[in-house]
Parts: sequence; structure tokens; C-alpha cells
Amino acid sequence: VTGSTLIGRIGEEGVIFPVRNHLELTARRDGALYFMAYDMDILRFDNSGSLTVRITEIDPSSESQVAALSPGVESFDGEWLLVILGQRIRLNVIDQKFTARFANAGWRGEINGTIDETGLLTASGIARKMYGNDKASLKYIAEYSGTSFQASSTRSENKFKIRMTPISP
Repeated sequence: VTGSTLIGRIGEEGVIFPVRNHLELTARRDGALYFMAYDMDILRFDNSGSLTVRITEIDPSSESQVAALSPGVESFDGEWLLVILGQRIRLNVIDQKFTARFANAGWRGEINGTIDETGLLTASGIARKMYGNDKASLKYIAEYSGTSFQASSTRSENKFKIRMTPISP
């Protein structure tokens, strides 16, 4: 998801999903529907605009109307390879959640994240310089491309970009 992309969420604790110019989805939970521009905190002052939302209630027993949001992917649980700062980290996604610790290129840190059933990865963490007091706050949102997740942190330098690919059994 890039800066100023329209994002949404169902419920106060719901998972954020990209909307962009058009979205059709089947809500898997009840709750208020929220929208906003995905932007850095310091750039939100100029976000304005309007949108039209059409909500249609469908019969949940009608299989033809309920489509998978990530075709061909039943679950994102399993073993993955995460690359950050050139370091390759094997991790397990369990119940759509993961944690990765890294130490490379003079930095160490931790990233915690989730992957929802639509194929949206959201993660955050902190990186600290191994020698000194520098630190970076990390925040990622990425869609599954069919082969991997790729994202740059929205809250820090581009050097903290990540790539996450599934490891074949």
C-alpha cells in the first residue's frame, strides 16, 4: 500500500485493508466501517475528499456471491522467509501472527505482525542501532502479490524495507 491510498477497517480493532478506487468484500465481522487515507502522521493535515459507499447485504448461503479474497490461498500460516537489512530470517506464521527478531548492518530489532485472510500484512516494530542511541520506529502494510509480501516502512528510512516469501514444504 502506498502513501495516500484509501484504507478501511471494520470495527475499532479490525484489520486494516486497502480500498483504493474500488473494493468488493464480504465482511467477516460486525462493526462500524471506517475509512481514511494511509499517510504518515505528519502529512495528514492536507487529507480531504469524499467517497461513496454502497453496502449490499447478501444471502450467506449463496456460494456464488461469497468469493475468496485471496484466490488460491487457504491460509497464510506456515514457514516464511523474511529479508530485512540483508538478513534472511526463517519464521513461522501461526494463527495469522508472526514475530521476527533481526540483528544486521549495525541494527537490531523486532517486528510483530499479522496476515489477514485477504492477504494483507500489517506489522510494526522497533530497530535500535547496536552502538549508540539511534532508533527507528517501523510500520508496514503490504498486500500479498501471489508470491511474496514487499514493503518499505512508512515511519523510517527505506533501508528497513522487507520481503517475505513462503517456504515450500
